[in-house]
Amino acid sequence: MSAPTLLIVTDALIANMANAEELSYQPHPSLQSWQGELERCSKKWFEATPKTAIEWYAVVTGNNLSSLLTPLFDQQEIEGFTQFWIASPFHARLNRDRLQVMPDAYFSWSKSDAIWICDLLNPLLNEEGMKLIHYQASLILLCRNALDAAPLSFAAISGHTLPNRHPEGADGGALMRLTAEIQMMMNQHPSETRKAAGEADVDGLWFWGSSMINALPEIELTPVATRNPLLRSIADAKDAGVLITEADHLPGLVKAGQPLPKRVLLTGGDHALLLTKSILPTFGKPPWVPKREKEESDLFKSLKGFIHAA
Repeated sequence: MSAPTLLIVTDALIANMANAEELSYQPHPSLQSWQGELERCSKKWFEATPKTAIEWYAVVTGNNLSSLLTPLFDQQEIEGFTQFWIASPFHARLNRDRLQVMPDAYFSWSKSDAIWICDLLNPLLNEEGMKLIHYQASLILLCRNALDAAPLSFAAISGHTLPNRHPEGADGGALMRLTAEIQMMMNQHPSETRKAAGEADVDGLWFWGSSMINALPEIELTPVATRNPLLRSIADAKDAGVLITEADHLPGLVKAGQPLPKRVLLTGGDHALLLTKSILPTFGKPPWVPKREKEESDLFKSLKGFIHAA
């Protein structure tokens, strides 16, 4: 691919809380440099559940989280375990009676932090038949006995309040109790290194994206340009035809004033807006008001088609 043809911004649409009569969004402030360019594009709205960068990468490449992440594991380290979960560290503040999670793009996290938290939590997790491992700065929870639970993607947690009810599944309660135990452990044993550096405390881990550990055939990875640590650990950015990013990291991938790729997907809330550069001017409502939304499956087909055609 000679130049990127698709940009996905995972948290670009912010619900306009001032408009109670009509659902509308406003663009993330980090998009301001390109707002005029975006508003001149043709637009299509889709229903879309919140997704992290790696989940959108799985969509456009036709893979799943298991096929993407399993090749990263040391086979000796995962021996005897049947299931894994992505473990996302977070910082949260009490907002009335709910915990408000800091947006992931603002939360600094390093490989040394990952090593520290594994050492701290594994004595507790070992009693549950579990083990926390890291690949670079990314964290994975291994389970000897698979858990039946379906928690929300971390995309629905980052920047929002923690759910106050158990996720679906027979083991939803057990998973939330584990999450609560870890929160207590983090409160009792904060990282002195992070404190000395003036970084936000780690208040817990959110477990999501579970997959069974199976032997999988090798897959061909599509290059992607991103600043997301988990996605960067999977595929490199050389000759990348797709950019996937959180809004705050977009200026680090595309310089202000430089044109965006031909197709831009902005997501947020329960919607996604596909913008395509057009020679003809667009008319009608501003692109921040959902209308005539198509199903998410239609969006998936379009995104895969863009990648295969590039």
